[in-house]
Amino acid sequence: MKNRNWLKLHRKILSSSCFLYDNPAVLKVWIYCLVTANFKESTILRGGTEIVLSPGQFLYSRTGWSKSLGLSEGLARHCIDLLVKWDQLTTKVSHSGLPTIYQIKNWKDYQSEEELTTNVTTNLQPKYNQSTTTSKNDKNDKKLNTIVFSTAQILEFKKQFPNTDVDMELEKAKDYLKAKGKTYKDYSAFFRNWLRSPYQSNGPNQNYCVASDGKVFKTKEELDKALSDGVYSYQTQSSGDLVFYPVI
Repeated sequence: MKNRNWLKLHRKILSSSCFLYDNPAVLKVWIYCLVTANFKESTILRGGTEIVLSPGQFLYSRTGWSKSLGLSEGLARHCIDLLVKWDQLTTKVSHSGLPTIYQIKNWKDYQSEEELTTNVTTNLQPKYNQSTTTSKNDKNDKKLNTIVFSTAQILEFKKQFPNTDVDMELEKAKDYLKAKGKTYKDYSAFFRNWLRSPYQSNGPNQNYCVASDGKVFKTKEELDKALSDGVYSYQTQSSGDLVFYPVI
């Protein structure tokens, strides 16, 4: 088969973390991963360097993906980090200065050229107990993650905090509540306080954030440039906080 303009989508996705997650942007990013991944091995040239991509692999670029998906760079990267955390993606070490290579887990099981055999199909079906447990866990997570704002409220937050990536901060706040198991009577007040934290750039005398090595980023633009240049990177902690660190 020379061209492959379709892919297989298993019904199991209905019980997956990316489908049940409150922000639909995660599912959007996951589907984009599937449709942009290689179906056969190919070699591409980037920055004078040949890169070999195997089936199920794709290149990730912060700026390119952000434009294609219509999401902020921070939110798109946060979704990618969640997919890695949920063991749906793995990363492959790439050359310095080149886009990151990601591998979709179990690609051959779901997207092979051959039709799936009966044995493989059976193996892909979740066990009843496992499905039940997963469903219960998801429901428990949703009880903890109770931040739900209307579009009008989100727009109002963006007006109040024009220098802050409100979409990304909302995802971080949700992850924080899940990790800590905390609930609040007024989530609007909680989120406003979250956005006013010292890590946000909401005033002329505030710093945007401080990296693990003590480097102070005064604006979001300064941090984004350091990330896009590959000088700094970040990790998402279990609490949902982002830790920025220098790339050695």
